[in-house]
Amino acid sequence: MSKNNLLLFVFIVFMQFSIQAQTGDSIADAVAYNDEKDLSEQKPADSADKVLTPEELENKELLEREAKLYAARQAVLKKLSFIETNQNAFTAQVNNFNASLEACRCGKEISDPNDERELAKMTVLEIRAYFIAKNINITKIYMTSLNSCNK
Repeated sequence: MSKNNLLLFVFIVFMQFSIQAQTGDSIADAVAYNDEKDLSEQKPADSADKVLTPEELENKELLEREAKLYAARQAVLKKLSFIETNQNAFTAQVNNFNASLEACRCGKEISDPNDERELAKMTVLEIRAYFIAKNINITKIYMTSLNSCNK
């Protein structure tokens, strides 16, 4: 591996771990820990008889880092997918509430109160709690609007 490629790889690994640290994602930490544990437990049948050369050792370490990096990327992608799914479901819910208010001729429309939270920096459990609270809040607003139409 050339020196430039190695430096590029080290930079990429550093950036991924930096992103992981910023997100505080415990799932990525758990996946990386489990992958590290699995890799350390795997031993070739002839490992007791063979001593790794420096080049083989470097390749082994490179493969282990790549596996950890892959696991971290997968955890981040899972989190982003979770955010997108919840946001789409919430938007559909607001649209359905508005269609219902329109069908009842209430003359009211509810909207998504937009807060400026950076969901990608939250843990999956925090994101889940955020969307649950957001759904409860918009449902309360809808119910209030619907009740006021009945009067």
